[in-house]
Formats: sequence, structure tokens, C-alpha cells
Amino acid sequence: MVWLDLPRWLVMSQVTARTLGRGILRRELWNGNRERLSNALSLDPSKSMIVWSWTSFQPVGDRYGQAMNDPRWEHLTFIRLRSKRDERELLEAVMPPS
Repeated sequence: MVWLDLPRWLVMSQVTARTLGRGILRRELWNGNRERLSNALSLDPSKSMIVWSWTSFQPVGDRYGQAMNDPRWEHLTFIRLRSKRDERELLEAVMPPS
């Protein structure tokens, strides 16, 4: 189980840039779907990926933290990555440069 537990500021900056970029440039997501800029600016987490990311950040982190210590999941190996550096090191370990 790989948990990307990046800092909230980093997650929010990436989500915001990606969401606004898709809304402004009208990039296709899949099957002709496009993100609406009005959704990005909404305060409703069911419409705005930005607001959903902010409101779900802590509950999701808590859930994964609890799962790491839950005996029901002891058969899993948890790998908790807390930085871009951690991500890079894991990728280099499993996929060495050719």
C-alpha cells in the first residue's frame, strides 16, 4: 500500500493549478468531458475539486493513519511517502534508470 502523504500546501497548490488550468484552457479530461471553471470557483465540495481536496485532506489522512495500525490490514506493507523526494527514491528503487 503506497500512501502519498504529501503536505497539504503542496497538494493544494497542485490541485489548484491543475483544476484552474483545465477550466481556463478547457482541456478534455475523458470522453469529451471538460472541467467547468464555475465548478472550480464553487464552495460546494461536490462540485469543486479544490474545496473537496481541502475538506477531505485531514479525514483521508486520518483514515490511512488508522489503517496502518489496524490488525485487519497487517498483511499489507504500508509505504508512506511524505515528500517528492520520497516518491523519487521509491520510483528509482523499483524502476532503476536504464
